[in-house]
Amino acid sequence: DTKTFAPHETTALRQKLNLQDKKVILWGASGWTKDKGLDTVLQLADRLTEEQRLLLVGCVPEGVVLKNNVLHIPQTHNVEELVSYYSMADVLFQPSLEETFGKVSAEALSCGTPVVCFRSTANPELVGENCGAVVPVGDMACLTEQITRIFETGKDFYKDRCRKFALENFDLQQNMEQYLRLFERLIQK
Repeated sequence: DTKTFAPHETTALRQKLNLQDKKVILWGASGWTKDKGLDTVLQLADRLTEEQRLLLVGCVPEGVVLKNNVLHIPQTHNVEELVSYYSMADVLFQPSLEETFGKVSAEALSCGTPVVCFRSTANPELVGENCGAVVPVGDMACLTEQITRIFETGKDFYKDRCRKFALENFDLQQNMEQYLRLFERLIQK
């Protein structure tokens, strides 16, 4: 829903979470598992600088210990809250190796947030030109380098490009019309 998932002002949220002077990497998953990239996210936390924070939204499995540079937000089904997190983040990291579409990536892009993902399953198809980066699976050096590049370039460079890409590729009405045209062509044959 590109009308709901749109860029929002997030100064107050950054203040509430004490992230005013931090670069924020967002990761959201309803269930944090190894297949969804939990181990990779925890490795990324080891590579962050003092000015960078990981914001993890979702359920933490028992026994997982998060570092001080990781802020955890419990799982939420509040869409406005999700929109705020997507809009506030400087980059979304999608570490999952099992995505058939990657709704989280599409929602982040629609909110103007660039995405960094691994070259695996459907992930690369969701990251348009100048909308983030696609890195080799498990390449932590390349991952860190690309996130740093996005931070240095600044979210303002990406915001409109990400939003435009989302509108052109993920708009519900536009996609439904394409499906209808496809079904009509198939029925006629």
